Amino acid sequence: MKTITTIVYLILSLMVVTYTAHSKAQSLPAGVFDNHSAVMLLIEPDSGKIVRANQSAADFYGYSKAQLENLYIQEINQFTPQQVEKERLSALNEGRNYFIFQHRLANGENRTVSVYSSPFMNNDGDALLFSVIQDVSARRKLEHALWHYQSNLEQQVALQTKEIKHASTVQVFLLSSVIAILVGTTVILGWGFLRIRKTKRRLEYQRARLNAIFDSIGDYLVFTDPDDKVLSANRAAYQDLGDLDGKMITEALGNGACTEVTQFEPKECRLDTNFGALDVEISKTDVPDGSGGLYGHIYLLQNITQRLIDEQEQRLASTVFSTTSEGVLVSDKNNCIQMVNKAFTEITGFSGPEVMGKTPAIFNSGRHDAAYFTQLYDALSSRGHWEGEIWNKRKSGEVYPSWLQVSAVFDQHGDIDMYVALFNDITSRKRNEQLMWQQANFDNLTGLANRHHYHAKFDIALTQAERKQSRVAVCFIDLDRFKAVNDTLGHHIGDLLLIEAANRIRECTRNSDTVARLGGDEFALLLPEMEMIGDMEKVAEKILTALSAPFHLEGHEAYVSGSMGITFYPDDGEDRKVLLRNADSAMYKAKENGRNCFQFFTAAMHEHAKARSQLEGALHRALSNQELRVVYQPIVGKDNDLGCEALLRWHNESLGEVSPADFIPISEELGLILAMPVLVGLK
Repeated sequence: MKTITTIVYLILSLMVVTYTAHSKAQSLPAGVFDNHSAVMLLIEPDSGKIVRANQSAADFYGYSKAQLENLYIQEINQFTPQQVEKERLSALNEGRNYFIFQHRLANGENRTVSVYSSPFMNNDGDALLFSVIQDVSARRKLEHALWHYQSNLEQQVALQTKEIKHASTVQVFLLSSVIAILVGTTVILGWGFLRIRKTKRRLEYQRARLNAIFDSIGDYLVFTDPDDKVLSANRAAYQDLGDLDGKMITEALGNGACTEVTQFEPKECRLDTNFGALDVEISKTDVPDGSGGLYGHIYLLQNITQRLIDEQEQRLASTVFSTTSEGVLVSDKNNCIQMVNKAFTEITGFSGPEVMGKTPAIFNSGRHDAAYFTQLYDALSSRGHWEGEIWNKRKSGEVYPSWLQVSAVFDQHGDIDMYVALFNDITSRKRNEQLMWQQANFDNLTGLANRHHYHAKFDIALTQAERKQSRVAVCFIDLDRFKAVNDTLGHHIGDLLLIEAANRIRECTRNSDTVARLGGDEFALLLPEMEMIGDMEKVAEKILTALSAPFHLEGHEAYVSGSMGITFYPDDGEDRKVLLRNADSAMYKAKENGRNCFQFFTAAMHEHAKARSQLEGALHRALSNQELRVVYQPIVGKDNDLGCEALLRWHNESLGEVSPADFIPISEELGLILAMPVLVGLK
């Protein structure tokens, strides 16, 4: 009996190999589908309509491809339409994908087939069943033939035994009847004994050989009688499941789900073993006795734990591939595109069929030369990875920046087998980076360089001037009477005036010059390679003339002017801070000289600036220390009327008597003049 079960198991193993090979058909391109030697069908799960058939299917069923694609699978399947519909929905929703059916050919002949079905998503997003059909009629006939062979073999043994018993009876009869034929009878008995012994040894050899094969199988094989009582099992089943002999199959497997299996319908379940729970696929095969009855059943339990893990990883990878926001492109070793995801289409505008078989050169924006791509592929060959920013072109022709990561996949020989590229559109990021850079380096109101950017450009200009041995002119411009415009017409008009003033100053300079707004109504210029002082004077006069022209601002007319201080590198200093301080001193000198003029920096200006700074500090302290006093001077009128005027005087311990002509203008500029009468007791 073990001979038959072993042979049947070998046939079932072949079916599992075929099933595994067919499970990879989903990833075949359309050309492979049409020309593949396997019988393949695409079926609508709900209606059973055959959407597509390959040429092998037409040859097998005896229909043309057009005829097949007008049929429903229930017109071919000999199960009831309700059973066929149930199996289709199981394949679509429950993950069941292996079936045994009876299919009718065009000539009326019925064939036993195995069917592997898997959900399949077409380009329109509709769910189909991708089915691979294999004719197993011959295999079924072979199984019956094998069982018949074993039955005949057992009958032969029984016949031989009967013959031996008959021979013994004849011998007794002859011995009691005729002693003369003793020698002949002995020879016959000896010959019969040798024949029986030889037959027994041959049967024992075959039994041992088949038992060895039976026990060497790693999966579990359990043989039961027709009532599902366990008769025997292989070594793996005994080791992992314990002593099974004499138990009912439901008790032996210990799981109701594992025993709810019918002929030709494998079922997945979880089985408890001596070494923990296992995911198994169990199939049941009847063992016929050749006369319409049954010897019993063979249960085959295969460990599918790793297969389930692989399927889960494949589903996870497929989900990540289809749902990731990054574009994914897979190309072969010749860089021909084999697969793209949904995000790829959303970013580039190209659909999958439009790019299949083409190279990524179709996305070339023209912004990168051949050396750029040579470096890219050299990195892939040497390190297996490249990452960086690249500009590509969409289907619409729009050029956009992307961040690209390309990895090479190597085969077992170390050669590149394929490339996997991940990319995303960084247009928004580049725009935000540009905006952040703009905000960090330029004035929001006028669009001129801000203080930070001006200082950076200043340092670069000084470095270049030192290398070229050239001059750099530095100018400070302060708008005269701007505060009055801002206070009388409002801050909005003041902002418009600053914008217009910035435009006028910019129009008077070169493209290589830097114009900045340092704050309020204060502007700064940086003019590299300004070798001649006369040239700087022309620029200064041009700027002052432009600023003194009337400003027309939303119906208002305003007038301002500019006071400009100018200093030169390296004549007046070689450090940025020194030059900025000198330009500021020169600007205040221009204000003292009547405004609406420019003034070059001199050493005397620097000393004057130091004295002014000292005076400002002392004036602040004078107010808090009450160093100011009032002096009254008599005044005689025309009619001899007597009066007096109050004069403000300031005596400082370090500066001595400070003239009102020196501290009154500074008080006005610093806004301290209004507080002085209150502090000295005048109201």
